Amino acid sequence: MRLLPERVHYAWWIVAGAAVLMFVTIGVGYYGLAVFLRPLQEENGWSNATVSGATGMFFIVGGLSGFVIGPAVDRVGPLRYITAGIVLMSLSVASLMLITEPWHLYLAYTGQAVAFGLSGAIAINALMSRWFVTRRAWAMSITFTGISLLRRRLFNGLDDTAGKLGPVLRDAMAQQRVRGLKHSGQWIDVGTPARLEQLDTLLTENAPQP
Repeated sequence: MRLLPERVHYAWWIVAGAAVLMFVTIGVGYYGLAVFLRPLQEENGWSNATVSGATGMFFIVGGLSGFVIGPAVDRVGPLRYITAGIVLMSLSVASLMLITEPWHLYLAYTGQAVAFGLSGAIAINALMSRWFVTRRAWAMSITFTGISLLRRRLFNGLDDTAGKLGPVLRDAMAQQRVRGLKHSGQWIDVGTPARLEQLDTLLTENAPQP
């Protein structure tokens, strides 16, 4: 029995579901790290090193889990791993309300990291490749928009031509329409060789003298 309208190919409903999944596993489990950490740090009096260590461990465990999960997805398919990742991510995020010790934080973030590996980009890419051939890139681009879901009214007054998101977000910040946490340190984008050179210069200038 088909529950979804027949005028839309079933594969596009898979894309819609995958976009929601990406919003949860990456939008919440990945980008939500900073949102969870500051209140936990202030409530428990933990140092920056303690909470930063949890974040670093998330990336390490998440990356290593991909080496294990990737070949397994190729062998048996992504469905069971996506399901396990959803359950584990839900439990790990819910456990944050019970955290009172640093090891609780590291355990919860380990769970989130493994869940990210189970149901994140690796499994989603494998899923899309099974449903699409000619429109695979289009399907993947729609799926990965789930990482960042923005309200349409944010773009009110803009035309339909392509443009940069940065000015739109800065204008919304000036109007206090965007909430977030201020980063009091120094942010360096190292996406180009020139910026890597700038980082090298900065580190050299601020290196402790013998």
